[in-house]
Amino acid sequence: MRPILSIGRNCVDIQPVHRSGILVDGEEYYTAFYLAAQRAEHFILVAGWQFDSEVAILRGEQGLETRGLVRLLPFLNELCRAKPHLQIVILAWDYSFIYALEREWMQKVIFDWTTQPNLSFRWDSNHPAGGSHHQKFAIVDGEIGFVGGMDLCEHRWDDRGHALSNPRRIKASGIGYKPYHDVQGFVVGRDACAPLMEIFSQRWAETGGDPLTLQLPERPLHHDFHPPTRLTVDADAVATSRTVPRTLGREGSLEIMQLFSDAILAAEELIYIETQYVSAKSVQEALVRRMLMRNQPLLDIVLVLPMRPGELKERFAVGLSQAKVLECVRQVAESTGHRLGVYYSAAPNGNGKPVATYIHSKLMMVDDQFLTVGSANMTNRSMGLDTELHLAWQARGPDDPALRRSLRRIRVSLLAEHAGLSGVLSVRHLAQRRGLVAYLNALAEREVSRLRLQERVQAPEEVVIRYIDVDRYNFFDPQEPQLLFEEMGAEVQEFFTHGIGALTRRIENLRGGTDGTPS
Repeated sequence: MRPILSIGRNCVDIQPVHRSGILVDGEEYYTAFYLAAQRAEHFILVAGWQFDSEVAILRGEQGLETRGLVRLLPFLNELCRAKPHLQIVILAWDYSFIYALEREWMQKVIFDWTTQPNLSFRWDSNHPAGGSHHQKFAIVDGEIGFVGGMDLCEHRWDDRGHALSNPRRIKASGIGYKPYHDVQGFVVGRDACAPLMEIFSQRWAETGGDPLTLQLPERPLHHDFHPPTRLTVDADAVATSRTVPRTLGREGSLEIMQLFSDAILAAEELIYIETQYVSAKSVQEALVRRMLMRNQPLLDIVLVLPMRPGELKERFAVGLSQAKVLECVRQVAESTGHRLGVYYSAAPNGNGKPVATYIHSKLMMVDDQFLTVGSANMTNRSMGLDTELHLAWQARGPDDPALRRSLRRIRVSLLAEHAGLSGVLSVRHLAQRRGLVAYLNALAEREVSRLRLQERVQAPEEVVIRYIDVDRYNFFDPQEPQLLFEEMGAEVQEFFTHGIGALTRRIENLRGGTDGTPS
C-alpha cells in the first residue's frame, strides 16, 4: 500500500505516541475516562456534541466497587473540591432548538451554579448556520487523550455483549434503551495530545472565553496509564485530522474528507467501514473511482451500518441520500466484480424478530495497514459543515508487522462482536481479507450469527430525480454547505447558529450582571 498520511493534505499533524488504541463501546470508554480523570493533577478538557450531568460513568459492580460518585457532574465536581488546583473545562455545542426536547435543559445553569469555581462550562455556537460542533474528545494533563464517536451522555453506554435486555443499559430516569455500539480512540503521550490541546484552546478562545492557561506536568505523569482494553495499536506515531467549515473568517479544513478518499483509493485488498450513515458524495465518488481503476486488484468492501437511520428526522435527512449512494456503489461493484457486503448486527427477540444494535461508530480500516477513528460520519455535513476530529494510524510497509497484526486484531474483534462469534475457527475466517465478504454473506444468509444483510432500498425513479435537484440544498446534509449558508437569511442563521445557549444567556441576564444589576 502506498503512503496515505500527508500533513497539510489529509491531516494537520503526525506526532509520536507512547501508547494508543481503541476503546469499544461505552463500558470501556466511560471506565477509561473515569480512571484517567481520577489521575488528573492539572487539568481536564472535554469537548462534546452533547452532555448529560447525571449520566452514570460507572455501572453495576464497577460503580459499587468505587464507593464514590459515579455520575458525570457530581464526579467532576468532587474532583474539583478535592483538588482545588485542578482545572476542569467543558465545551459544549450550543445546540439548535431542533434538539431541545432531547437535551438536558438549563445545562449551563446546572454546570455553573452547582459546581466548584474551578469547573468552567461554555456553549460554543461559533459555526455556520445549520452546522454543529460534532467533535467528541477529552484531554487529561496534556498526556491522555480520547477521540471518537462517544459523548458523555445518556443512551450511549453499552457493553460488548449487546444483550437484548441489560439492567445496566438504562438512563438516569430508569428507562432502558436498545443495544448501542460505538468506538473511541485513545492516545497516551504529550506529543500526541498537543494537537488536541491546540484545537480545544482555539475553540475556547473563539467562544469569547478567557485564554486558557494550562500547566503541563514538569515530568510525564501518566505514561503508565493503561485503559481497560486489549485493542492497542502497536504504532509509534498517530495523525490528527479535522473538518473545520470555511466560514466565520476561517479558511477551514477538509482533511477528513481527503483522508477518507485517499485511504479508499489506496486499498489493495479490503476496505472495512463502520459508520452511522453513508451519504457523502465524496465517499461515493472515491469508492466508485477505486472500483473502476484498471489493473488494480478486486476488493472486498465491508460496510457495517445501523439497520435503519434512528429517528424520523434522520431518515428524512439522510435516508434517501444513503439509499442512492449504496445503490450506486452496489451497481458498480456488480459490474466490475468487486465484492461488496452491507450489514447490520442484530439478535432475535422472543418472537424471532431481529432487534438491531445501533451502530454509531465512525471507523475505517484498509488492508489491515490503515485505521482511522473519530467523530465524522460519512455524510456531506461531516465532510464540510460540522466540526469533526479523527485519529489515524498507518503501517510503514511490510517492515511494520507489529502494527499490521494489531490492526488485524482490532478488525477481527469488531467483526466477532457484530457477528456474535467466538472460537479459533471463527477468528481464522474473520481474519482473512480476500473472501471476507463471501464468508460474511454466508453467515448472514444462514442466520447463524448476529450479522444480517442490509435490505436493498431503491427509491422510485421519479422521487430520485426530484431529490437530485435539491441535493445541494438539503439542509440536513447539504453537498454545498457554503452556498446554503450564504443564501440563508440572517434570522434563520441566528435560529440555527445560536441555540439553547441564547436562552440560557437571557436567563443569566435576568439573574443580574457582576455588580448584581440586570445586564
